[in-house]
Amino acid sequence: MPVLNLRGWDPTVARVGAKKRAEQEIELSARLDAEPQWRRGRLRDVVSGRYVAIELLDLLNETITDRKLATADIFASREAARRFADSMPSADVHITLTTAAHRNRDKQWEPNDIFDIDALSSAVPYCDAVVTERHACHVLQSTKMPAKTGTKIMARLQDLVSWLDSM
Repeated sequence: MPVLNLRGWDPTVARVGAKKRAEQEIELSARLDAEPQWRRGRLRDVVSGRYVAIELLDLLNETITDRKLATADIFASREAARRFADSMPSADVHITLTTAAHRNRDKQWEPNDIFDIDALSSAVPYCDAVVTERHACHVLQSTKMPAKTGTKIMARLQDLVSWLDSM
């Protein structure tokens, strides 16, 4: 690691970024507490729109400009906006997990939640099998994510061993 440090590597950058993003989720939770109808109703739309605004807005604006389109061309309806976000497998997983977390108004966001969501957003759409903790497994199973991604999602290592044995 000393060589990496000499080249400017800072092992705290990821933790600082995750802390900032957890603080953004805490801010969203406060807004949802102020307007609880969103937590019961179109929460996925709120989380999805926020994901697009935070993660994709610069790229989306550049793409729209390059193609001489208007935002309304992509987001012509609520359904079109949903399809847009859900058509990106990593975004779909991210939005699904974040929405599930925000359904629980008592959720205490931590940087590790961000690391978990990021890891699962990459692993679930692009791996054949994923072993994760029980709650995330339940959320992903109950939202039919395995059928969407073709990924076997499990909560126990023994289930992975059994799955591998069956291959």
